[in-house]
Amino acid sequence: MNTLSDVPVSDFTLPELPTELWIQIFSYLSYGDIQQVKLVDKHWCQLTNVSHIKRKIKLIITAHNVESICEIVERRKQSFDNLQYEDVQIHRIEISSEYLLRIFTYLGPYVHHLKLDSCETLSLLNDLLPELNELIFAKTLSEEIDINSTSLDLGKFPKLKSIDMSCIFVDNSIKRLLLLNLMKSRCEHLELLSLEVNRQQEELILNTLEMYANTLRNLVISIRAELDIMKWQEMFKKFTQLEVLKIVGSVGEDWLGVLFKNIPKETLLRAVALNHSLEFNDAQLEFIAQKWCHSLEFLDLMGCSKLTDLGITRLSLIKHKLRDLNLSRCRISANGLLQGLAEKTNKTLRNLNLSHIRGLIDEYVCTLTQRFPNLNTLSLENCEGAITNDSMSYIFCYNIRLQEFFMDLTKLEIKFCLRVLTKNFERLPKYFPALEELSFPGWKNLTDDDIPNIVKGLPRLRKLNVNDCTGLTLRTLDYALKHSSTLRELNMGFLDLELDEKEPSKQNIFLRLEISKLGNQPFYSLE
Repeated sequence: MNTLSDVPVSDFTLPELPTELWIQIFSYLSYGDIQQVKLVDKHWCQLTNVSHIKRKIKLIITAHNVESICEIVERRKQSFDNLQYEDVQIHRIEISSEYLLRIFTYLGPYVHHLKLDSCETLSLLNDLLPELNELIFAKTLSEEIDINSTSLDLGKFPKLKSIDMSCIFVDNSIKRLLLLNLMKSRCEHLELLSLEVNRQQEELILNTLEMYANTLRNLVISIRAELDIMKWQEMFKKFTQLEVLKIVGSVGEDWLGVLFKNIPKETLLRAVALNHSLEFNDAQLEFIAQKWCHSLEFLDLMGCSKLTDLGITRLSLIKHKLRDLNLSRCRISANGLLQGLAEKTNKTLRNLNLSHIRGLIDEYVCTLTQRFPNLNTLSLENCEGAITNDSMSYIFCYNIRLQEFFMDLTKLEIKFCLRVLTKNFERLPKYFPALEELSFPGWKNLTDDDIPNIVKGLPRLRKLNVNDCTGLTLRTLDYALKHSSTLRELNMGFLDLELDEKEPSKQNIFLRLEISKLGNQPFYSLE
């Protein structure tokens, strides 16, 4: 049956983009837009079912809405098969246990992810969450807990795979209770464990890790104190299934060395994250690259300040596997990166973060763009010397995957690029023909004469933000009105205006118009 018989036939076809690019695009959409995407075709519907998109759908239960949610749940209890309340958050704040029990009696079988701030709440739901696979503890209130009498039993969640109790604001008594419960009631399918380690609970944590060492695939350790090297040395020998390892916090150089030396080589690590590990050095990076040269795909070395270009050159050992690399805030130049990963064209790397690297110049960015043609993301935040006309042109001209992405991009924001001239703005329609929202805050070089080149070639442009572009005057408004019939929102700020200037004409076409003077005081505003 054709339910769209009255809809005119169109020759429009969907662009053939890689699956990961479609997923990236969908991740920016609102809940309502995602529901519309599902109606386009079967393939798009399947793409919206990836976990990080599905988790945009959240149900947050608080003291203010718990009664209303209870009424809705009981009224619509027959329609849960068509709902996706997978990600549920409970903010306790004196929530009635009666309401929670009534809600989860119906909702429980549909909950996969639960975030809460109380062990008492979780105890109430022991028998009501048969599909729960991820449990996160956020900021918790201090609780007086009798460990011997609590009814909490993690073993009653048969599909539980992930527990995160690493938040620094989770009370230590709750962490202790959870660790003891993990040892008492084994979670057979536990694969991810995120922990905060301090000296008071180090022994208990080691015992827990030993119990689950043969099932854990993902381990996150937030370190708050100096640890016993010998005890951890024996522990890491037992991790046989580990794929993802993240260490947060600064630990001794010796501890890191022992860690990587004792993880079995047969353990095929795919991802290593060492955020702000100040002692991590070139020799240790080379050791990791050699040991897991056949498996390592993701490397996050943000803030590892002891790394040098010499160490980065050793990434050549994994250049055919590495897909994601974060070198943000490292004290390196692009020389090491070029020698390590990009002596020749590298089609493997997909995501590269070089933000906050001092001394990174546009010449290197141009070369990197040519050598990494398949990048999905390139972060150059706060790399002022790297963003110029030449480097921007190279990014647009040489990166094939980004070119495909740009063609369907609807929102573009480029902030405070002080060294980029505006003479090439007429090329915007060529690279971004589908733009609906465009934001250029802080572009000091932007002038009124650039506005026609920006807006006249973008037939879908609805929103333009040129806030803090001090080279603009009210002529920008006239040009925008003259050259764009679709523009509905214009934001201009920090203009050097006289208060007696006339109000803008033809303002009735705007749904929102905001113009402000120096000092950010409104000069003209229309909703």
